[in-house]
Amino acid sequence: MKIALTLVLGESKDGLGDFLRFHRDAGVDVVVVGGASAAEALEPYLRAGFVRLVERGVSQSELACVAANELGAEWVIPGALEEVWWPRGESLKDVLAVIPPRYGVVQGLLRTFVGATEQSEAGSSVFASRTVRTSLLGPDGSDGASPTEL
Repeated sequence: MKIALTLVLGESKDGLGDFLRFHRDAGVDVVVVGGASAAEALEPYLRAGFVRLVERGVSQSELACVAANELGAEWVIPGALEEVWWPRGESLKDVLAVIPPRYGVVQGLLRTFVGATEQSEAGSSVFASRTVRTSLLGPDGSDGASPTEL
């Protein structure tokens, strides 16, 4: 099974390396990237064959066509730097392997990162600093304490 992730890059490339490493480790075989020029930031991934840069396509649909038709991907996942595809199993391949062939589309739970407005803490990546942190108690049930203080 071959899994491709499509990614349309804008001007901001904050967390791109972390994003690519996470999805590689989660079971993605190739990331098809279009949009703004990012060849220097993508160079190590291009050399390794993990990223395919498409200069002519800038939409998710065009990138998905490249992934399926040129790269032979059986699963194409639309991506964005603000999102991660976190498998609810060992890997995305394990999760998708049990989907019967008659299903052409599946839906997943979306977890979106919030914008990084403050500087990240020393030693943490920009990618990690944008993760959503929540408390089951909520702001009112926690006496105004942040989730990290509970």
